[in-house]
Amino acid sequence: MGAIPLLILPQILFSEFTVPSGTFEGVVKVIEHGMPVHWSYEVFAQAAAAEPAWGQAILALAVLALYAAVLTALTALALVRRREF
Repeated sequence: MGAIPLLILPQILFSEFTVPSGTFEGVVKVIEHGMPVHWSYEVFAQAAAAEPAWGQAILALAVLALYAAVLTALTALALVRRREF
């Protein structure tokens, strides 16, 4: 339970709700692009835009699907390893 704030705090800090995306440079920009909240926000921003860039929205959805697949595979691997015979 103590790790939850440590996992959620970067999601909040790197979302565009707190700091505009254009202010990040270098390593911080790479970290921002590694956060799932960045891609989720991109999907919502494109869906709410008057003229959405569907290519960016589809890319963001693909990245989120990749996150889900990798995390599902890691969870399955962890559960298989814990299985006792």
